[in-house]
Amino acid sequence: MPTLVVKRSVLIEQTPAVLAESLTDFRRWPLWSPWLCQEPDAKVTYEGDKGATGSGYAWDGVRVGAGRMQLVDQTSERINYELTFLKPWKSEARVAFDLDAESEGHTQVTWSMRSSLPFFLFFMRRSFETFVGLDYERGLRMLKELEETGTVLSRSELATATASLPACHYLALDASGSLSDISSVMEAGYATLEQQMNQAGIQQDGAAFCHYTKMNPMRDQWTYTMGIPVNVADSTQPTDSLDIRERAAMSPCVHVAHHGRYEHLGNAWATAFGAIRANKQKHARRIGGFEIYQKMPSSPDAGDAVTDIMVPLR
Repeated sequence: MPTLVVKRSVLIEQTPAVLAESLTDFRRWPLWSPWLCQEPDAKVTYEGDKGATGSGYAWDGVRVGAGRMQLVDQTSERINYELTFLKPWKSEARVAFDLDAESEGHTQVTWSMRSSLPFFLFFMRRSFETFVGLDYERGLRMLKELEETGTVLSRSELATATASLPACHYLALDASGSLSDISSVMEAGYATLEQQMNQAGIQQDGAAFCHYTKMNPMRDQWTYTMGIPVNVADSTQPTDSLDIRERAAMSPCVHVAHHGRYEHLGNAWATAFGAIRANKQKHARRIGGFEIYQKMPSSPDAGDAVTDIMVPLR
């Protein structure tokens, strides 16, 4: 059977002993799990004493499927688990956390998984490794924030009905690159758009947004357009030199509202696409998807931002 191997790491300002205690307390996992955050209402049950060999937890949800995790053994530097998936298909995996002490009070945490795919999914091995790797990165970011600050500023709310994205004219700026570059590119890009808007005497006419036109996680290539809706009729200066475009109205869209830090927006995207799969809907891939910012991305991220994810459907 095709072997599946995933490994991701993060440096956390915490000691290995404290992290080990946290990672063997399954009642803390929902606070940072990259899957349970997609479906807070999923049924979660626990068994065994905290930190005891054989202890674990099980989950059962509409979007996150069903399965269970069990603590196998642990040392001061490594924790081993057995992971069993029951839905949407049955499989097993070996999961581990390696805790390597770095400078005083810091630990390099490596989350790894080794499993196998059913033969009929052999062609999806690389895809699975990519998407599980992105899940691990989301989870490690939340674990880091939880252990260093005591909380995770990320909450995703899936709308119960599809939504519509209204038409608008907007000041545009195109960009592309890797996922890790997006934050810095956007901070500078929206600052540039605000400067252009102010110099032209144009009034903002709605929430700033980002339109992802091409999303390729396999190659880590993202093409997107940053936009600020504007009222061109109110301009006090010529606008011929500005890139002003028209966004068509779009409906229906899956809508997820994310509350918290921009670095956790991946949780909302995962929630949206998880809902699309669970509801057997079809993503309008040629359109892509949108982030609508109720707070300008060029402003400091204090963790209080509300961002709407809109994914158009076919």
